[in-house]
Amino acid sequence: MPHSLLLGLTKKCSPPRLVACSGYGFSKKDANIAEKYNVIAYELRLDLLKEKYPDSIEKEIDKNIQNLQNKNLIFTIRSKKEGGLFKGTLQEKENIYHKYLQYAFALDIEIRELPFLKNFVKEAKLKNKVMIASYHNFSCVPSFPFLQNLVRQGKKYGADIVKIAVYADELIQITPLMELQRKEKSVALSLMTMGKTALLSRTIFALVGSIWTYASLGKPTAPNQPTCAQICELAKILLPSI
Repeated sequence: MPHSLLLGLTKKCSPPRLVACSGYGFSKKDANIAEKYNVIAYELRLDLLKEKYPDSIEKEIDKNIQNLQNKNLIFTIRSKKEGGLFKGTLQEKENIYHKYLQYAFALDIEIRELPFLKNFVKEAKLKNKVMIASYHNFSCVPSFPFLQNLVRQGKKYGADIVKIAVYADELIQITPLMELQRKEKSVALSLMTMGKTALLSRTIFALVGSIWTYASLGKPTAPNQPTCAQICELAKILLPSI
């Protein structure tokens, strides 16, 4: 059964729903700009903020929380293995998530790490947090069976959303993702590509079934990540009624 918070979002906001991204964090001005677009949440990439502000990371996180007061915050600590900059242990990652759990609308945990964070996931879900199980591949689009297995793993360990971001320069390469979006109905999906197809794939998937997609509102956090403005403009072209 979908998380109650997600049900509320989908009823309140029509596609394309956007998660705003920025490697530098967000100002109050950014939040005002986001109101022009269909931004429903903001991703705080704690690993990137740590790199940008190594001597004042806690102050910067607190400032972002204040700037985005009453907004939906997604906390992400992306590991180096999946394109991030976090170099610490799983225990250190869990400790950071614990510290900011009260401010989170959702938490992003990589699928491969979920088996080792089962207790934390249970605790977060008891506190009504949305759990995002994520997978990133910066070289290709895996096969449909591989993607299906990712979804199964995410569901097994309590994910409310399975996020899959993979690399594709040619449209034909996104076929396995299209098949997954069409066939998988048991859990919310957020599917997208990086590379030359990023703008088109993120817009299309956000229009045809993905619960939301990720777009930059500041420094991009993924290769070829489109801006919120670009996705909204393309969506209006593809579906003029928006």
